[in-house]
Amino acid sequence: NGGLPPPLSTGTHSSPIKRGVWLARKIVDSPPPKPPPNVPELDEEDPAAAKMTIKQQLEKHRDEAACRDCHMKIDPWGLPFEHYDTTGRLKAKNPLISADTTFPDGSEIDGLDELKNYLLTEKQDLVNRSFIKYLSSYAIGRSLSFADDDEIQVLMVQAKAKDYKLQAIVEAIV
Repeated sequence: NGGLPPPLSTGTHSSPIKRGVWLARKIVDSPPPKPPPNVPELDEEDPAAAKMTIKQQLEKHRDEAACRDCHMKIDPWGLPFEHYDTTGRLKAKNPLISADTTFPDGSEIDGLDELKNYLLTEKQDLVNRSFIKYLSSYAIGRSLSFADDDEIQVLMVQAKAKDYKLQAIVEAIV
């Protein structure tokens, strides 16, 4: 796709799955495993699904054992964005839109503001690790590998000692 970011919607509606995968991979450095082959899509033509929120549709999808483990790691990251349309604009009020979710650690949030707070308080180390990894990769001009893990850990310790200040992270990387 010429280096463009992946689409985080289907073009007709938002996709908490695509958004969740992106956030897990890029923001909290916790990429989910690749989906198994022949994973069924949510059935958009199902009349019963039309009466359900996307959250309810995903809960039904997670009832399948093959889908459960991955979706427990993906869906909570994407559902808080459900108040935003395919272009990122705030959607009109709609009772079929639900942006609340529960993370595997039991934390419950509702919407993007609570997700931001959760990331800043509960997942601060993961967010900063992801940032340090991407900035390090950019700084050295190559992708990181497992051989870089020790150096990333050293950078994390240095950055955390200075409360993850941007200047401290940049200095540590340099």
